[in-house]
Amino acid sequence: MPSYIENKLENANNGQSNLCGVRRDSSSAVSFVIGARRNDFPWLTAFYYKENGFICGGTLVSTKIIVTAAHCVKDKQNIDVKSPEDSIFYLGKYKLNDLNEKDYVTAGVKQFIIHPSWDSFEERYIGDLAIVVIFKTIKFTNNIIPLCISSQRSSHEDIVDKSGLVAGWGLIENGTISEVPKFVSLPVVDDGKCLRSDEVFTKITSTTTFCVGDGSGRSPCNGDSGGAFAVKNDAENKYYFRGIISSGIRGSTYSCDNTKYAIFTDVAQYTDWIKSYITMYG
Repeated sequence: MPSYIENKLENANNGQSNLCGVRRDSSSAVSFVIGARRNDFPWLTAFYYKENGFICGGTLVSTKIIVTAAHCVKDKQNIDVKSPEDSIFYLGKYKLNDLNEKDYVTAGVKQFIIHPSWDSFEERYIGDLAIVVIFKTIKFTNNIIPLCISSQRSSHEDIVDKSGLVAGWGLIENGTISEVPKFVSLPVVDDGKCLRSDEVFTKITSTTTFCVGDGSGRSPCNGDSGGAFAVKNDAENKYYFRGIISSGIRGSTYSCDNTKYAIFTDVAQYTDWIKSYITMYG
């Protein structure tokens, strides 16, 4: 007899349901040194760029659309602007360097659509998100399921002290990219507390960002950019796309200071913009 998730997948792939935000809940999420299990974050995607290899994360939100950070596509000062033809996304990927891994999908990029408020010459990280239109129409599986997008718009002040899950293959303690996704549950912190913690935050935050962290050294790092801050709706038993890993403070040893807060783009401020492209492309 098919399981609940198998029935949901079959219906979704037949266009009969809007399957999203379903994952196998881990028993704990206490440190970014803990590796996620396979299928734990079925919306997580890996962004590869020609000879550079893996560079960023991304979040699947529909059969044709992935959302990532704008700076992953067009970085500060326009030094590195990615071309669609040289880009590829891996969906359902677990071990980045395992060439024999099965059950993942590679998708070429048809188009990058950077949010119009993103200014790569501006110090602040305003509008740090980009739509990725892929060529393939994705069939959902146990390890490839989109993250839900809320129909309600709200201020990030409404989620202060609430926690969300963050996952990615970003830099770990030895300064290398993680082989498997690491994950953590972190709270949103009050803007005032964030700004008082370091003057750098006065320069890189805005009304469309929020701060995340608990000061314990559990934080996203380089390579995690573009990944999601996923908040669970207990009533629905689903996860919703609330933030995008955007920026942080540079550390002395590696490229990020994990004792500081991380800055996320507030997806709730851009819901209509994202949904317009889901409607357009599917």
